[in-house]
Formats: sequence, structure tokens, C-alpha cells
Amino acid sequence: ENENYTSKAAGKEANYAQRSSTSASGQAEARSERRGTFEFEHYAMSNNTMLPNSRDTTEKSTKTRMRAALSNINGSLRSIGRMFCVATSNTRIGLGLVLTFSILCGAGLAILFIFANEYEKDETTSATNIAKKADRWLDKEIAKALLPLFAMSELVKVVGKWYDMPFKIEGTPQFEKGTSIFNNVSGICDDPTYVDPFVDIAASIKQSSGMQKILVNVQLAPMGVLCLTYPKNNTEDFPPGVFLDTSGAIGLDLFDTNSRAVSSKAAVEKQEKTIQGPIKLAQGNLSVVDEALIVRYPVFIDGHNMTIDGMEQDETKFGLYNFFSRAYMQFKMTRYDTSNDQLVVIATLRIMVFIDEHNSISYDLQTSDDAWTLVVGFDSGFNPPWLGWGTACIIVGSFLLSLLAMMVLTTTKMNKMLLYRMMPRDAIIAIEQGKTFVERDSEATVFFSQLIGFQQMSGEMSAKDFLVMLTQLYTEFDKLALKHRLTKIETIGAYYIVKGPGPDLCGHDEREGVARIALFALDAVDLVENYHHKGMQFQAGFATGPVVSGVIGSGGLPKYTVFGDTVNFSSRMESTSKPMMIQCPHHTCNLLRNSSEFIFDLEEREEEGELGVYVKGKGQTMTYWLKGCKGSDMDDVGMLLGRDQEKAKEDFGAVKEAYNCLQGDFDSDIAA
Repeated sequence: ENENYTSKAAGKEANYAQRSSTSASGQAEARSERRGTFEFEHYAMSNNTMLPNSRDTTEKSTKTRMRAALSNINGSLRSIGRMFCVATSNTRIGLGLVLTFSILCGAGLAILFIFANEYEKDETTSATNIAKKADRWLDKEIAKALLPLFAMSELVKVVGKWYDMPFKIEGTPQFEKGTSIFNNVSGICDDPTYVDPFVDIAASIKQSSGMQKILVNVQLAPMGVLCLTYPKNNTEDFPPGVFLDTSGAIGLDLFDTNSRAVSSKAAVEKQEKTIQGPIKLAQGNLSVVDEALIVRYPVFIDGHNMTIDGMEQDETKFGLYNFFSRAYMQFKMTRYDTSNDQLVVIATLRIMVFIDEHNSISYDLQTSDDAWTLVVGFDSGFNPPWLGWGTACIIVGSFLLSLLAMMVLTTTKMNKMLLYRMMPRDAIIAIEQGKTFVERDSEATVFFSQLIGFQQMSGEMSAKDFLVMLTQLYTEFDKLALKHRLTKIETIGAYYIVKGPGPDLCGHDEREGVARIALFALDAVDLVENYHHKGMQFQAGFATGPVVSGVIGSGGLPKYTVFGDTVNFSSRMESTSKPMMIQCPHHTCNLLRNSSEFIFDLEEREEEGELGVYVKGKGQTMTYWLKGCKGSDMDDVGMLLGRDQEKAKEDFGAVKEAYNCLQGDFDSDIAA
């Protein structure tokens, strides 16, 4: 025995040594492998290279971030769509949007137009003041321009060299030349005793006036007959190759020539200056001055009269263009031509935009005896330049603020609708007022249902697929609860619990709430039987009796729940039920059989010759199977509503529309 023991011990030691050797060799190899791996990793990192699995991780991380970003964008768009869906389904929100936009836009535009009106008044006043200033300045400039004529007229009076000219010209023979009348003034208007002193004086006055290229000709017309002119051939006031030769006008009778008669006679009759123009001064077929003014001044000597005619080029004589250009204004100066009985334009901007009575003012000038009018306006008109974009900003801003208000109202409405789906309206009102909500119902009906094989399905399906399936199913249950106007208590895993009102809450007899629950239960059976997930089953039960309901908790986590023996009894009806069957106790069965609106198919429960089922805490209890309903329109909710039919339909319709919006958003989540 000792030897045997020794040999066994020796064998054990040998085996142990062998295992130790093998273990040591394996550990050494493992360390070598780890060291090699570490050295490879260290080498790779030191050379700034990326391992293949690291690259894959980076690509996956990038794709994950992109998917998250797209998911966020998709969620934002769905949220906006859901808000608009709720807003369009609610008349009050739509009216609130229109009313808010109208008030904001109306008030904003009213304020804008008030400022625009003030701006227009200021611009009109400014234009009027500038026109008055232009009138004073123009009067001074015309007086300056007419100074040579005044000087010439005084010299004619003082110097007696031309006194006898009217007597010599009067009675001279006349002749027609084209459309004009001429007098034969040979030997008079070419007499050096008249011509030389006139030329000397006129040249001196023209040169000293400082009006080169403006005052282009000075003329003397005894008895209204053009006789003396200076310069007779004007080349100094025009570009090379252009000249103004007035020698062909000698002898022209200004009183008998249609184009000159009115202005010439007016100067003598009114005994003051007259201004004719603008007219075109031509030399043959060549236009020398496109627009010129002819100023006539009468001179009376010893009962005889003469007129002095001065011609002025109009384009830049008064500096009107610079005057108004500096003020960024448009202008148009007009006079009424009595000879042609029409309104003629004296001066205007060549690049002038169209101005009318809406964007300009008219001012009667005091510079002439004729009816001269100055029309002035700003380049942009009297309307403020910011009126257009200001109006657009107010409209867009009002719309955006209205949308913001709509979003606030819609969010509030959606929150309330969510609360309405979680608890009764009276409970919400009590919570908003900070009160404790408790209600008692002597004959409320509580419904329990349970999915069969819940744990097994949760283990066989992925978490995401299982959650989607469960959410879809309970969403359809929620629709049925809305359809039959029931209060959803809660959903706990496989359990779905709703409550039907009793006479203390709905104002009718206790049969109404029981009928609602029964119809809901039958619809739920049909829903599960036809559900796309094959093999799904559930069992249900409900009972009627006294129930106390209320809200537990405060702050941000209130919870609506029910208490009482009826709740426990309903739970026992569900737990003792069978797959795809609906069980109820005797009292609830009697209420259903006595329904005045529906005929329910109820069958006694019997197993192995024994009626009913054993219920914990109550013993053997008589129960019934709810098989169906006859003689009713299952979709006619109004048949259950009695005196509250119209109000209930209105509330139900609003909640249903909102629910459809929420359901559409959920369907989008599933599709994504």
C-alpha cells in the first residue's frame, strides 16, 4: 500500500510538473504574442499610421453622426408639420393666427404710413422752400442778365443820336419776305451816324457784363422795326464753324410778324419788359441755339417809342441745372405763350424722370409778367425711399410673429391634448388651479387586458422591433378609447387599462359606461385578431362598481389613477379569463342585458359542469363571456351620448383630428 501510494504520488508529481511546464510554456508564448502585438501597435503609432480597424471605426463614427444629423432634421420637420396639422384642425388657432397677423400688420403699416406722411410733408415743404429760393435767385439772375438792356435803354434816352430814327422809319414802304413783314430801311439802319455809336456802346456793355456765351445779341428796334444789331455776325460766343448772323433780319417789323408781335406789343402796352421763348435760333438750316429767350424792353422818348431786344442762350444762363442738381431735384420751368395760346417749356433737365402732381409741386414765379411756373420734385419723389422695403419688412415680420404666436398656441394646445389623453378634463383644470383632484363614481366600469406571451415575444424580438410592435398596437387601442370616449388609466407592459364613467360623472344611468367598455372590448378583440403580427393573443375582463379616481403627485409628475375593490375585481376578471375572450361578473352582465341601445351577446361561463370561476378573495363567482353585439352601429358614437351628443361630437372631432396628426408623426418614425 505504501509503495502504491508512493507510485501514485510520484505520478501526481510528474503530472503536476508536466502541467507546470506546459503552463509556463503557454504563458511565455502568450507574453511573447502580447509583446509582439504591443510592439506592432507601438510601431504603427510611432509612424503615424492608422490600423485598418481604426479606419473602419472612424467611418462608422462619421456615418453615425450623419444619420443623427439627418434624424434631427427629419424630427424638426415632422414637429413643424405636426404643429401645422394641429393648427389647421383647430378653428380658434387659425382665427388667432389671422387676427394676430391683421393686428400686427395693420398697426405696423399704420405707424409706417404716419412716418411716411410726415416725411412727405417735410419733402413737400422743402421743395416749396427751394422753389421760393430759386424764384428769388432767378429774379436776381434775370435782373443781372437784363442789366445790359437797362444800361442800353438809359443811353438811348440820354444820347440824342437816335431820336430822329422813329420819324425816319415811320411811313417807310413795307414788303413781304416769306412769312415775315419787312420795312425798307435802306439809308437809315446802315447810316454810320447811327450804326457806329450803337456798336461802340453795345460792344462795351456786352463785354463789361461778363455774360459771354449767354448774351449773344443786342438789338435796337425804333417803332418796332429791327434796325441796329450787335454783333451783326457773332462768332465769339459759339464753337468754331458756328455763327449767328443777324444782318438778314434788318428791317423786320416786330409788330406785324406773327412770331414776334404778341411779345413786342405787350412790352409797349405794359411799359415793362417781356420775355419770349424758348425759341430756336437758326442760321439757314443749321440750328445755332436750340433754346433761347428774347427779352424786350420798351424805351419812350418824346412821345415816340422804341423797343430794345436782347437775345439770351437758355441752356446755362441762370445755372438752374446746377442749382437743382445739387439739391438732387428735378425741375421744369414753363410759361404760357399767348401768341400760340399754349404752354411751352422754358427749361428742364435733359435726364428728367417723369414728374406729375403726385411727386412734385408747382410754384408761380414772380420774375416775369408772363405766367411762368416752376415745377420741382425730388429724384425719388416725395414718398420716402424706405417705404417699399419697410412695408415688406412689416408684412414679413408680422407673419413671422404670427407664426411664432401660432406655434405657442399650438404647443399649448398639443400639451393640453396630451394631458386630455392622459386624464380627464376636470383633473387638468384642478391641477392648473393647484387643487387636489378626487372624484367618486358609484358605478364605474374598469377594463383590464393582457397580451399573452408578452415575455416570450420580448425575448424573441429585438428591442426596437418589439417596442414598435407594442406601440403600434397600443396606439390602435388609444384610438378605440377615443372612439368610445373612455379614460385611459395606464399601460404597464402587457396590461392595458381603461375606465368607463358611471352615472355620477356622465349624468346618465350606469348602463352607458358599461356599454362603452363592452363595445371597446369587442373592437379590441377584432383588432388583435386582424393584427399583422401573427399569433398575437390577449385576454380581457371588466367589472362595474364603486371607484375613486384622482391625481397623485404634483409639480411635473402628476399621475391619474383609480382605487377601490372594483379595480381589483376587474383585474381578477382579466387574470381568470382565457385567450381572445372577454369576461365580466354577474352585476355587469345584468347592466349590459338591460341596455336600451344595444343587444349584447352574453354567455355563462361553465367548466366541467361548474358555473363561474374561482376568484381570489371572493370565492366561486358567476361570470359571463361577452361574445358580441347586435342591432347597433358600432361607429355611431352619438348613440351613447344622450343629452351631451352635440358637445361630445364636437370634442371628439377635435381630439380625433389632433390624434390623426400625432399618429401620422408616429407612422413617420416607424417608416424611418
